[in-house]
Amino acid sequence: MASSEVEESLLAAYERTYARGNRPFSPRQTIKASRHLLRYLPGSGASILDLGCGDGRLLYSLKSFGYKRLVGVDACPGLLTAAREKLGDGIELVKADIICYLARQEERFDVIFLFDIVEHFPLDGAVLAGTNPLVVDAVAARFMGFLRQAIPQIARGFEFSELAIFRGKPEDIEIVDEACEPLVSWSSGLKPFRSTTGWRARLEKP
Repeated sequence: MASSEVEESLLAAYERTYARGNRPFSPRQTIKASRHLLRYLPGSGASILDLGCGDGRLLYSLKSFGYKRLVGVDACPGLLTAAREKLGDGIELVKADIICYLARQEERFDVIFLFDIVEHFPLDGAVLAGTNPLVVDAVAARFMGFLRQAIPQIARGFEFSELAIFRGKPEDIEIVDEACEPLVSWSSGLKPFRSTTGWRARLEKP
């Protein structure tokens, strides 16, 4: 089989798996399940990118919350068709491989969602894992050359005393390898992040 045929076969198989692994779409339940995100999101004028948007459930919720500058990207045409049926016109849906999309994308977004994405990436580099989502985001930003203080959702996460997302300071985070050996300290220098796709992280200023 040609590579394009293999890809189409894999995408078709994933669409079938996606349908079996998700509950039937319910507007009410979808909005209810996403409402907790509002506390972390900027105002309704923000631009939001949903990478791996699937059949558009998150985008449906965001649209219901009043967000209009929405873009969804997915490689599965069947899922994008289902997303369009939910969302109607006015929301940009892009059929593309996520890595390829990011490599040529110049627009900056206020928020980027990547739900259930990492497991689909080829293992040709480092895999970052952890049990605390705030810690994982902070360490990922550190490795990629961003300052966590310049990313509001991460910076505020360490200040939420009432939620106690993480009890401690960023400097308390230990970064270890798969053998639980120290990999790098939070304050030590890290090699610049370089992507093989041509996309480069921009060093942010707080």
